[in-house]
Amino acid sequence: MKRIYSLLLLLLVFVSLQAQELNCVIDIDYSLVETQESQIFTELKANIYDFMNNRTWTDDEFEVEERIKCYITIQLNKDTDIAKGYFSATARINAVRPVYGVDYETSVLDFVDQKFNFSYNQSSNLNYSENTYSGGLSSLLSFYAYLFLGYDYDTFSELGGAIYFDKARDIMNITQSSDSGNDSWNSKGDKTNRYYLVDDITSNQMEGVRKVYYSYHRLGLDQLSKKRTESQKIVLEGLKEIEKMRNLNPISIYLTTFFNCKKNELVSIFKAARPEVKAEAEKLLTSSDPTNTKIYSSLSEL
Repeated sequence: MKRIYSLLLLLLVFVSLQAQELNCVIDIDYSLVETQESQIFTELKANIYDFMNNRTWTDDEFEVEERIKCYITIQLNKDTDIAKGYFSATARINAVRPVYGVDYETSVLDFVDQKFNFSYNQSSNLNYSENTYSGGLSSLLSFYAYLFLGYDYDTFSELGGAIYFDKARDIMNITQSSDSGNDSWNSKGDKTNRYYLVDDITSNQMEGVRKVYYSYHRLGLDQLSKKRTESQKIVLEGLKEIEKMRNLNPISIYLTTFFNCKKNELVSIFKAARPEVKAEAEKLLTSSDPTNTKIYSSLSEL
């Protein structure tokens, strides 16, 4: 009996050491909503947390320390109607990844979803089944779960996130017809919405940028502390590809999200580079991301 008990205990310990893929932090700000029913927000946060973190999204095994650190920060809007179960929101979607050899995390995704709208009440169940419409909130969350995976895998192997980006696109296609009132799922919406983000990512035209995500992170950042000059050269070559793609698609939300994450980091990468490398980097950055010219111009002053 003691032996059986010991085996069961070891099995429980083994299971507890296995981790799901995501370590997703959820935050909900409902300060703009006029209601006394705060309990529903506590429940909503707990349900979203459980949906994202306690579900298996891939066939791969993750150790606890390998889980993808990501964030969904939901700002509920004033027109949210708890009685009708209607939640109007903006959500900031972030994901980070550790850089090898240093105590530093780099942002890989920084996207603001302006129409993170959904229906929810206290009897709602969050379920997900592939190739089936699972409800507005479940579709939103599973869409972003696969985006988190796609972005992360792309930084560790060339085009490694393809299967997960395709799954996010499949969710978008299924949800278009079932949640037709939300134009963030289709091309009729603003060109910075989630439709255009995943459409950009999965387009053949942007395959070169996805390859840059790998070279930038795995061959650039991860090697920067050991091979600074070589890593700077790799990042510079990636910027040339991004400039080429920006010229082809000046309003690409995929490229915009790249610079949302990387603008300050890019300055840090090149601030100690040789003058000619620094000048070329500044030229490429201001050409590809003119909105942040002021940030990049600091390279001339360093």
